[in-house]
Amino acid sequence: MFRAPVLEHAIEELSPPARRAWRWRLFRWSIIAIIWGAVLAALMLLWFARDLPRPEDALDAVRRPSLMLRDTAGNTVATYGDLVGDPLRLTDMPPYLPAAAVAIEDRRFWQHGGFDWWGMLRAATIDVVSGRVRQGGSTITQQVAKNLFLTNARTIQRKVQEFLLTL
Repeated sequence: MFRAPVLEHAIEELSPPARRAWRWRLFRWSIIAIIWGAVLAALMLLWFARDLPRPEDALDAVRRPSLMLRDTAGNTVATYGDLVGDPLRLTDMPPYLPAAAVAIEDRRFWQHGGFDWWGMLRAATIDVVSGRVRQGGSTITQQVAKNLFLTNARTIQRKVQEFLLTL
């Protein structure tokens, strides 16, 4: 480990009891800093969770009435509003359809519990190196949380809320 020569020389000059006292002080202040950091992180999570949407209300969203314009032959010319049909269950789909969606969107979907830490680290590294947002590291679960409950705003608050909803 690299230590500044002045600091190393100063530590070596200390007597063994003074050296132990110095290490004890450093250990104690490290523990205090970790505790305060955890308290600060918990307060930040509570702050971001204060206006978190309720997952139970996801299906109660108000939808605009739909309107389909057809010509005299019965062909659809235009569609306006939210078109909502009956829910499609996973068991009603051919097995290759969900497998294809998972393969395209999140190839490690079955291995992680909602968070692909390696994918997020990869995306963050590419974003930092390029100096702008070039890749996303969100999983399918995070995308569903964002699309159902949150906006597309690129803010820290939205990412923290997305994290909390994904949990």
